[in-house]
Amino acid sequence: MGYQVRSFRLPDETNAAIREVRKNGSFRSDTEALIHIVSEYVKGLGRTLTKNDLDAVTGAVAEQIRREYKDQIRKIMYSTGETERRSHLILDAVNTMLYDSSATFLMEASGQLRHEVIRQSEENYTKMLEHRKQIRDEKRWKKGVMEGGRDPDPGPGG
Repeated sequence: MGYQVRSFRLPDETNAAIREVRKNGSFRSDTEALIHIVSEYVKGLGRTLTKNDLDAVTGAVAEQIRREYKDQIRKIMYSTGETERRSHLILDAVNTMLYDSSATFLMEASGQLRHEVIRQSEENYTKMLEHRKQIRDEKRWKKGVMEGGRDPDPGPGG
C-alpha cells in the first residue's frame, strides 16, 4: 500500500469531526482517523441492507405515516365501517322491496320513521359484527396462549 503526501484546507467543523473520530477510535494521528473515516465510507458504498436494516427503515417509515396521517386513517376507517353498515341496510331493504313491491312513494332514509325491516337489519348487522369480534378475539387469545403469552382475562383468582 503506497502513500502520497497531500495538503488539504478543511473547514473547522471537518477538523473537529476528525479529532472526535481520533479521540473516540483511539487513533494515534489525524491521518489514521481520516483513513478510518474514508475506509468506512468505502465499505458502506458496497454494503447491501440486511433484513434488520430493512425492518428498521420500514418500521420508521410506517410510524411516521401513522403519526402524520393518524386523523385521515381514523376517518377512512370510520367511513369504511359506516359504508359497510349502510350497504347491508340497503341490501336488506331492496331485498324486502323485491318481495313486496307495492310501495308507490318515497320514504326518506333519514326520516324519523324507521321501518321494521330497517330496524331488524340493523340488529342483524350488529349481531354479525359482535360475532366477528368474538371470533377475532378468540383467535388472538389462542395465539397469545400458543406463543406462551398470558391469558389477558384469567378470571377470578387468576
